[in-house]
Formats: sequence, C-alpha cells, structure tokens
Amino acid sequence: MLSIKYHYSIFFISLLLILFSKYLFDNYDYELKYSFAIQDAILSNKTIHYFIKQGDYNFQTIRDFHTAIKWYEKALAIDENNLEALSKKGEALSTLYNYSEAVELVDKALDLEPNSVIALYAKGYTLYNQGNFTEAIKYYNEALAVNPNDVETLTNKGEILSDQGKDLEALKYYDKALSINPNYMYAIINKGEILSDQGKDSEALKYYDKALSINPNYVIALSEKGYVLSNQGNYSEAIKYFDKALAINPNYTYALDAKGFILSTQGNFREALKYYDNALSINPNYMYALSHKGDALSILGNFTEALKYYDKALSINPNYVIALSEKGYVLSNQGNSSEAIKYFDKALAINPNNVDALSWKGGMLLAIGNYSEAAEYFDKALAIKPNDFYTFNNIAYELGRYSNNDSKALELVEKSLAINPNYINAMDTKALILNQLGKYQEAIQWYDKVLDKEPNFISSINNKGVALANLGHYQQALLWYDNALKQFPWNLDMIANKARILGIELGKYTDGLDLINSSLKKNSNHKGLLCNKEEILKEMGDKDNALSIKKKLIELYSDNYKCEYFKKTSFGNISG
Repeated sequence: MLSIKYHYSIFFISLLLILFSKYLFDNYDYELKYSFAIQDAILSNKTIHYFIKQGDYNFQTIRDFHTAIKWYEKALAIDENNLEALSKKGEALSTLYNYSEAVELVDKALDLEPNSVIALYAKGYTLYNQGNFTEAIKYYNEALAVNPNDVETLTNKGEILSDQGKDLEALKYYDKALSINPNYMYAIINKGEILSDQGKDSEALKYYDKALSINPNYVIALSEKGYVLSNQGNYSEAIKYFDKALAINPNYTYALDAKGFILSTQGNFREALKYYDNALSINPNYMYALSHKGDALSILGNFTEALKYYDKALSINPNYVIALSEKGYVLSNQGNSSEAIKYFDKALAINPNNVDALSWKGGMLLAIGNYSEAAEYFDKALAIKPNDFYTFNNIAYELGRYSNNDSKALELVEKSLAINPNYINAMDTKALILNQLGKYQEAIQWYDKVLDKEPNFISSINNKGVALANLGHYQQALLWYDNALKQFPWNLDMIANKARILGIELGKYTDGLDLINSSLKKNSNHKGLLCNKEEILKEMGDKDNALSIKKKLIELYSDNYKCEYFKKTSFGNISG
C-alpha cells in the first residue's frame, strides 16, 4: 500500500507539469512571432542589401542613373531611413542635376548619422556636381577624418584637385586610394585621365585596359579609352569603344555626347547634333551635351541658338565653368569683347585655374590690343598645365589669330605636337602659322596631313584655299573654298575670300560684287566683305562708293583698321 507522502509527491509533480504546459501554450504564439520577426529582419536586410548592390551596378558600372535610382527607392520602401540608400539616391540625383532633391536626401542621411563617411561623402559629391569645390572638399575632409582610408573619398578629393589644375596633388590621392585597393575602378580611371591630359596616352591606355580587365562592361573605361584614341587621331577606333559602351547601355549620355564630339571634330556637325539631341532626350539637363550642342551650333553660324543652349546649362548650374567659358568664346567670335571678358571672369571667379578661360581671355585681350595682360593669362595657363598639348595649342592658336607673334605661336604649337604628334587641331594650327609666316608650301603640306587623317576637317579645307591664294593659285583656291562652302554655305569669311578672288584676282568685278552684296544682307558690318567691296570698287574706278565704304569701316573699326586678305586664315579650327 502506497503511503500518503507518495500520493502528495505524485500530485505535486503533476501540478508542475500542468502549469509548465500552460506556460508553453500561453507563450507559444509570442515565441513564434519573435522567431518570425528575427527571420523577417534578416530577410529585409538581405533584400535591402541586394537592392542597393543592384543600384550600385547601374550607377557605377553601366552609368544608368535612372535605373539606379529605382533600385535605391526599392530599398527605401523597406526602410525609409536606410542611410546608404538615402545617400546613394542623392548622389545619383545630383548626377542628373536634380540638386534640390539630392541635397534633401543627403541632409536627411547626415541628420541620422552626422559622422557617417557614406553620408559625408555623398554631401561632398553633391556639392562637387554643383561646382562648389570649396564646400565639397570640406565634407570630403570630414569623411577622411573619420576614415582616412576611404578610397571613394580619397579619389573624389583627387578629382576636385585635378579640376583645379593641381594634377600632382590629385595623383597623390589616387595613388593612396590604389595602395589601399589596387582594383578601385574610379582611381584607376582618374589616374588615366591625368596621364592623358599630360599627353602620356600610352600610359593612360594601360590604366583603362587594367580597368577593363577587371570589368569588361565598365562603360566609363570604354568611353575614356575612346577619348584617348580620339586624341591620337584614331577616330574610327575611338568610335568603336563608344559604340561598345552604348551596346551595354544605349542611354549612356556621356558616350552619346562623346561620339557627337568626335563627329564634330571630323567636321560632321549635323550628325553630331543628332547625338547631342539623343543625349538630351534621355536627360534634358545633361550639361555637357547642352554645351557641346551650343558649340556645334556656333560653328554652324547659329550664334543666337548656341547662346540659348549655354544659357540653359547655366540656368541648371550657374557655376558651370565650361558653359561660362564657351559662352564667352562665342561672344568673342561675335566681336563682343566686353561681354566675352565678363563671362571669362565669371568662370575664373569660380575656378581661377581653368585653362580654357585663361587662354580664351588672353586671346580676347590680344584682340583688343592689350598684349601685356594677355601674356599674363597665357603664362598662368601654362604654369597650371605645363605639359598639356591642348593648352599649348589653344594659346598658339590665339597668338596666331590675334597677334603678329607668329614665332612664339609656332614654338608653342611645336610643343603641343611634341607631346601628341597626332593631335589634329595642333597640326591645323601649325599650318595656319606657317601660312602667316609666308611658308605657304609647308602650310599646304600640313593641311594635307590633316586631311589625310580627316578629309572633312573644315578649317584645313578652307585654309588650304587661303595658302593656295597666297601662292597665286586662284583657280585651285576657289575649288577649296567651294568645297568648304558646301559644308558651311553661311560662312561670310569664306565668302569674302572667294569674292576677292573673283573680283580682284580674276577681274570678275560683277561676280565678286554680287556675291558680296548678297552676303552683306546677312551681316551689313562684316569687315572682310566691306574690305573686299572697297577694293573691287577702287579697281572699277568707282572712287566715291569706295570712299563711302572706307568711311563705314573707319566708323566701325577705328581709323587704323587693317584689311588683311589671304595672309591670315579665314576660318578657325575647332576647339577640343
């Protein structure tokens, strides 16, 4: 018989089992929910990470900014305060020039985490895209104070320094980034760009090839390789690389714009406009395409429309130095020196080391006879870019265009060609200067070198006609002028030279005057047309009308105006 004590023990154990079972039943739902919550959080984080990585691929590798933004938005739909997605969406928006929304997102990220390197970098990147280099560097410095080895920030700080003409300092930052991560693509690409600017194209190509060996679909590397090949005068190969980039991303605006620029360099301006328009249909605020379309329109003689495109770029970003400089250059070509200088000064107030603005302002000062101040601007440009073939050529061209210092111009263009022997613009400039030194046969040889590479290079086509006219080969000169006028039927400088050959050199007075009078309807104050009209009228013995034209020239261009006929070029080369 069992004892009463034993019965109590059984009862107590049973009671404990009942109570424990009840606890498990009551808490089962809570534990299950807790377990599911952990799993959901893990899955959400994995999903957010995946969305951000997809955004990064579109942003960084194939440069499809709109698609990148969509991926970042998917991440933010799960977690609206995700700092990385906020920052990167802001960066992508700033690349599309949507500055207000970009700043709002980046500032939100910084409010969440003021010392976040990702957010500090994004703020600096957005300011950089707005042209505010000083403030951008402040944020990059803050990011580097938190993490001195952040390769992204190191590289972008180097990019600002490069834009300011401080290439040696920039290289230090790229090299530091590459010592931390030898495969960091942006640092590889940016180092290649500096080497290219220094005329070290073969070294630059090694860096782009290295980037492509890491990622063959990296469209920036494809496009930059195309850019270097174009500098070497290898336009057909260059276009192949832009086309490769566009096969990966047909909406890559940089490649569309760059292909348009090459077509412009080849003299195919109307085809180039199609590519600029394509880029602008994808991103109406793409400032490179706006500026380059303005350049093409100005070369085609449509100055009013060209200025509208520069103004549109400046309405998006008033600190856009390229558009300020290009607008100044077009105004200088229109003879509006005071307005041109204002725009060069605006550009230099933002970036005092912009070599284009320095060179072009120097040229404008030469044009108005301020030689000593012009020399100061040229010297400053050369001090900033002492090994840049592009800057040497720009200054040589301005000297050839506006001064009688042809020997200095020849010295500079020789330096440009020593750095880059295949730079077509420098070859054309050398021919121009040789022509002005009276070395007409040598000039023609150099024009032929250009035309062997690029048969449609418009300034060489026209200016070969100038050299032939200087040699007295007037019928041949007419053929070259007519060839040039097929591309540019509006160009009054070319028309003025053709009219002179007809009216003076060949004695066809009526043909010469008819051509001049019809062209003066387009611009009644064109110096070349008026000069040639005065000369033809004098040859015809019409002294009264010749004197009337002379008075107009003095009124327009002062007492010491000088009519220069064939010795000077009548059509400038294309900047680029």
